[in-house]
Amino acid sequence: SLVKWWENESFQIPFSHKVFAMATAATRSDKGRLKQISTRRFIKQDSYSPHMSTARLRKLQKLLHNASTGRSSADPDALLLIMGIDSRYNEGCRELANHLLFDFFVVRRKDFEDGQYDEEAIDDLIIVIKQQSVHVYCNPINYPFLVPYIGPWANIQIHCLTEKEYEDDEKAEDFKIHSLIEMLQGCKRVAVPFSSYKRPKKSVPFDVERWPIIQAFASGDYQSGGFFTIQFEVSDISTQVHQCYLTMDPVALETIITTNLPQLDNQWSSMISTIEMECKQKGLLNITEDVIAGPLSTFYTFGKLSNANLASSNDTNKLPWKPFLLFGTRTEKESVKKHSGNSKHNAVFKTCGLANKPPCHMVCQAMSPNSPLYCTRTYFFGSDHDIYPVGDMKPVNQHGDGQTFTDLQLMTKVYIITVEACISAIYCYMESQSVVKASTALLTEIQKAAKNQNLPLPTEFFSYLASKGNIEFTIQAFNSMGQEMPITEGQHSLQLKVARICIYNIPSVENSGKTLGSIVFAETFLDSKFPVIDSRKMTSDSSACLILTRNIP
Repeated sequence: SLVKWWENESFQIPFSHKVFAMATAATRSDKGRLKQISTRRFIKQDSYSPHMSTARLRKLQKLLHNASTGRSSADPDALLLIMGIDSRYNEGCRELANHLLFDFFVVRRKDFEDGQYDEEAIDDLIIVIKQQSVHVYCNPINYPFLVPYIGPWANIQIHCLTEKEYEDDEKAEDFKIHSLIEMLQGCKRVAVPFSSYKRPKKSVPFDVERWPIIQAFASGDYQSGGFFTIQFEVSDISTQVHQCYLTMDPVALETIITTNLPQLDNQWSSMISTIEMECKQKGLLNITEDVIAGPLSTFYTFGKLSNANLASSNDTNKLPWKPFLLFGTRTEKESVKKHSGNSKHNAVFKTCGLANKPPCHMVCQAMSPNSPLYCTRTYFFGSDHDIYPVGDMKPVNQHGDGQTFTDLQLMTKVYIITVEACISAIYCYMESQSVVKASTALLTEIQKAAKNQNLPLPTEFFSYLASKGNIEFTIQAFNSMGQEMPITEGQHSLQLKVARICIYNIPSVENSGKTLGSIVFAETFLDSKFPVIDSRKMTSDSSACLILTRNIP
């Protein structure tokens, strides 16, 4: 890189850097030398680093050249990104700019508004990415904000006027078009990200001719050679670019943890508050699934509105689950699977137990609409509500040892066993990177704990449930946008993962032949595994695991 990064995370641009007419009061000292600018002053993400910035750029540059097959005559020579009014506010270009600049136009919006910066001046940006170099056009207003992001890029050429020169609107527009011509010099094939990942649409290369700066490019005043699409072979690179957005790098993870996770936690807290409020107003017996599930389903539905086009156009990446809340016997296997889709939750609490009586539990599932955060919990309604046991149901003792069990006690103990076994399975997967081994460890843990708890169930009961498909354990990986990704046995995946266990159709100990419903539990976690060489030059694996949703009650 042409930029030297100092220990205090500030940098300087050396004079060997090729900069066209670049001078801004915000970055120059009295002697005309560029001052140091602290990256932390401008960059909001704590996990940002020069390496992360370069890594994102290199992924895009690789799209211009396939290393495994060598450069093809059909490969683009450059990737063109034009912001703001010059591209008619093209969503694909803006999305790519935010990816390259770590959501610069999102996280800095308030700063720009508070500083009363002109939005058109901030959006005045053109980036041309070539295989071995990068050209950036900007202006003296947005330059100080952009430099910390683009500074680490190797072989970068910045085209920028001085503040005094930029005050002349006609001269500024002339300079911009001449810069674009200079930036594309030597290129024959130009790729453009016409559509965004969240709102994909069909585009044709000629669409670029509608952009104001491209129309000006064709003007005879600039001797550019005529229409842009005649001078260059234009292609749409949106699909390839979108794949770069799915990488779970540290900054993407930080966004999920600092933004998406608190939102999910707030919605879950709202659900709990809704239960308390409805119980005070209507009484527990009269609460309904749709009202209690309101905060979770509304949060998900509105969050998905921006991805409506994506959901309808990409059927192969449909999410496996949806938010739901179910009472009592409505949590049977068929019902849980059915409510993983779009269904109404309109059942009344007082009729969702055995014999249309109040139930002893409910299952809640929530997820972030645009990130891979999933959480499922089973909650229980205790005897302090004076609704359980109900009717003529009696506690039973199947072991003759004086210990009695109600359905509520059975369900709560099974749930505790299930949660502990699921957590153990997560750590087993962390060590082995094998879903099969984690599943085996989970079933063994459940059977062992059930025996120690002396549950009123046959010794082989859980094995029987597993053989009938009534114990379902999965570990699935999801990219940063929340879409499922494949997991390969024995290989570490860099994606976030969700461990989910369902124990379906648990039998009642108070009503022989009846089932109480199901227990479901799910956590989102991130695992890490890498080889470590010790002082004896022996290699061993170091593993760690972070369960992101563990603080959700």
